Amino acid sequence: MVWYVELPPDIFDGFAAEQDNFRTALDWLHAQTDPEREMRLAIATNRFWLQSGYWTEFRHRLETARFRDDRAPAELRVRARLVATTLSWHQGDYEGGKLLAEEARALHVQHGLPGPLPGSITLGVCEEKLGNRERAIELYESAVSQARAEGDDVSLSIGINNLGNIALDRRDFETARAYIEESTALNRRLGHQTQLANSLVDLGFVALGENRAEAAATAFRESLSLVRTGNLAGLMWAVEGLASVSFHRGQAAEAVRPLAATTRPRAELRIPSDYFPFGEEMRDRTLEGARQQLGEDAFAGAWEEGEGLSLEHAAEAASRI
Repeated sequence: MVWYVELPPDIFDGFAAEQDNFRTALDWLHAQTDPEREMRLAIATNRFWLQSGYWTEFRHRLETARFRDDRAPAELRVRARLVATTLSWHQGDYEGGKLLAEEARALHVQHGLPGPLPGSITLGVCEEKLGNRERAIELYESAVSQARAEGDDVSLSIGINNLGNIALDRRDFETARAYIEESTALNRRLGHQTQLANSLVDLGFVALGENRAEAAATAFRESLSLVRTGNLAGLMWAVEGLASVSFHRGQAAEAVRPLAATTRPRAELRIPSDYFPFGEEMRDRTLEGARQQLGEDAFAGAWEEGEGLSLEHAAEAASRI
């Protein structure tokens, strides 16, 4: 699931170096009587917080600013709600995310703001997770049509990747592969490494669904070579995909250890169980199959070894699968 536009590596590193200063500034601005500057700084730094995995902290910081935004310009209030929508659905609050997206769109119309109605993709994600897939497809296709008409390849890559994920959830692997391959090619051409890594993970899971384990391994390994160390979500899904490849090759213990290593980052990110349904299915299937092959004692031993690994060490080991 693609959901944001990445920061270039040099800008990301600059943000990371100033992270504690951003925290101090946001705390100081929150103590002031004018919330507008607090909101502006939060929104300006939102891609760093999202990309580096600080979802819970940033969601709290944005919400504390947004709850005081009545006097802020309408355009800023729209942007704040759209960012908050992304944070909400990332942690399973789909109803809250949908409400925020609809508020943003209503504010856009109410204040006659320029440009097309915003938030089609973020609202589409919320509708999809709430079971309203046809509405989600309608929103994604609208965003894709608009992006093609405007030559906006960034938004196009996001919209078609999300359409591919809907097809993947339906086990329509051929359609999923077509959409995600197009998104992969766009991201490769644009040089967007994080989004390319995400699309490659999705391609890897499509290949697993088609029982093409070696093609899946190639996609997952390339994803790992691109994803940044601080991107917990990106590392996690690539590692879990390679664990499924290991099991497919008959290496049950080698499959269990990386899945144990992803347990902690899953909890830190508060990833809901329906965040990536097909990935969750592959994880559950791999763990159950490994348990049956190894037996309880050997399974528990492999799991304990994996829990002792950092995600980075698990990713390094998985890259050799």
